[in-house]
Amino acid sequence: MKRVPLKIWLSLLVVLTGCAVDTNRDQLAGHCYFLTASDGKEYCGTTMIEVIAQPRMFDDQLVTIRGWVIREGDAMMMFPFPEYAERGFSDSSILVSGDAVDELKDTLPTSSIGVAPQRTTMSGRFISLRGKQTSSDVPRLGLLEGVDRAMP
Repeated sequence: MKRVPLKIWLSLLVVLTGCAVDTNRDQLAGHCYFLTASDGKEYCGTTMIEVIAQPRMFDDQLVTIRGWVIREGDAMMMFPFPEYAERGFSDSSILVSGDAVDELKDTLPTSSIGVAPQRTTMSGRFISLRGKQTSSDVPRLGLLEGVDRAMP
């Protein structure tokens, strides 16, 4: 058996790793369609159910999702269903923040008690909190940070 010099192996390794495919993008392709915002960012448009089912897949990705929002003081949360928002099922909630959220907050009452949740579409960077919370934290699905678009 002939031995191949180390230099050839290293060259082959460099060539193969240079041809690697963005696997995270490939995984996302089956779960979202891509939107382009006015600022040139590429967002993954998906449902909140997809994010709940696979939060780690969407972790640190720009997403556009639709859900039901409520305001509690300075905090604003998004839920997959209005009933979850009304009952405060925090496990499936996403804490949202950003310029567009600040503008939307001004239109909502400071407490959700007796107020119907508002259906809204938001775009921002999703940060999964699964496995990152302590027992004293309010359990949440994640954060949607830097929300620059919020539409009814």
